[in-house]
Amino acid sequence: MKTLYAGAVRTIRSGKLRVGSSTRTITRIVGKLNGVVVQLVRFSTTLSVTASPPTATGYGSSGITTTVTSDLVTATPTGGVPPFSYIWTAGDPAVTATNPNGASTAFSGLVEPTSQVVATAFVTVTDSIGGTSGTQIDITLINGGA
Repeated sequence: MKTLYAGAVRTIRSGKLRVGSSTRTITRIVGKLNGVVVQLVRFSTTLSVTASPPTATGYGSSGITTTVTSDLVTATPTGGVPPFSYIWTAGDPAVTATNPNGASTAFSGLVEPTSQVVATAFVTVTDSIGGTSGTQIDITLINGGA
């Protein structure tokens, strides 16, 4: 298999094709490889993503403000064209993703004793031809105190 390098790519065009009840993305790439014009046409389904579990909870039991980390959450893309990139963000600045660019992450934040932090987090997945999809996750971090 030969690799077509970015500098050799001349045009990239993408469009949608409806086949029955599904939509397919068609990508056409034209470039040069060793002085020869080559063309690649790739069909893919529309990118979608799910997060499992859809809710992540972390528990602590400290008499002081402490960092609490949630369970691991995994984003699973379907359709699209691999490889995929991931961006995890939390809607509350007090909560951060421990692996913001990975397929899986946990969330952590400082929680006061006998308190909890509730936030909504988001993952956006992008495929290799620029298709994007996202979903949200509910996060609860609890410090039960001691």
